[in-house]
Amino acid sequence: MKVSDFEQEIFQKETDLDTLRNEFNKNDIKSSLEDIKLNFDGTPVSWVIKINIKDISISEETFREQLFNEGFQTLINNEFVIVGPYVDKSRLEIVLEYLNSNTALDNLIIEEW
Repeated sequence: MKVSDFEQEIFQKETDLDTLRNEFNKNDIKSSLEDIKLNFDGTPVSWVIKINIKDISISEETFREQLFNEGFQTLINNEFVIVGPYVDKSRLEIVLEYLNSNTALDNLIIEEW
């Protein structure tokens, strides 16, 4: 390996690192914290997305597993697949963006948990 090749490789890694750092820092932590609301007792208000099981075209277990594999917390009750809870509404928006992009679900219910 020549010195110039090594220099080019280091330059590329630094460029990649800068790109990753910028992507990581894209969401301002302070503004994200401003989205967190507290209950009267000091516990955080959290939010969930409720999806009616009747609206899902695949089995609820398969759907839940699909969401879980994407890193989303889920649970199933009698009528709904529940995604969340999230104390930061910006995290909830990430889930909504995923669901809007990857499913044909229309009747998503956002609810305080």
